[in-house]
Amino acid sequence: MSETYIRSSASRPRRRNRLLLVLFTLIVLAVLLLGVDRGAAWLVGQQQAEQLQRDFGMSQTPEVTFDGFPFLTQMIAGNFERVEVHADELTVAAGEQQFTLQDTDLELLDVRGITEPVATQLNGTGVLDWNSVASLVGAPVSYAGSDAAGTGRIQVDYTAQVFGSAVTATVIGTPMLDPEAQTLTLGEAQVSVAGYELPEAVSNQLINQFAGDIPLSLPLNLKVDELSAESAGMNVAISGSEVNFSGN
Repeated sequence: MSETYIRSSASRPRRRNRLLLVLFTLIVLAVLLLGVDRGAAWLVGQQQAEQLQRDFGMSQTPEVTFDGFPFLTQMIAGNFERVEVHADELTVAAGEQQFTLQDTDLELLDVRGITEPVATQLNGTGVLDWNSVASLVGAPVSYAGSDAAGTGRIQVDYTAQVFGSAVTATVIGTPMLDPEAQTLTLGEAQVSVAGYELPEAVSNQLINQFAGDIPLSLPLNLKVDELSAESAGMNVAISGSEVNFSGN
């Protein structure tokens, strides 16, 4: 009886050692697989960043991050749950117009494809520079916030022919968005010509003529959800569906 007891007791440490060895091996394999998966995600992210830099003519390579685990199964399927893109400067074209977004953060959901990616949904934020805003408005635009009265307001300089002479009317107002119509208007607008503020009746007529609803037309079927003015440009929140990045 004692001999049998000794053998059974000695076998327990060996079984524990084997279990520990198996557990250790599984942990090592899991770590290796995780490393391979994350390494593949980083490599593809770098490739996509370089492609975006070429396609959009960026001066710097953007940051592209693939979320979701495991990445390799998503890559094999050609469908990615979530992709994040950060670019210091992103320039996109719409016909003959170009739009530049500074400090851009994009969230792409349900992205199909790698070489010609299409995002089912895009959400993002950025700063639309004043040249791009001017392209949208069709007239020179600048920030009017040199003092407290101009904070959050913009200045638009319209030129029109009056009795055969070119007259520049300066309109200063708060940018207001109609998200459904995708139009920009200037609230609490003030109009001046040659530095003189006009009477309210005349001012209202010019506001209706110059500062009516300004259509917003962004490329890639993107829409503006929110906007506000700051010295660097127009802060915008944008979104879009079925965004095809290969269309540039």
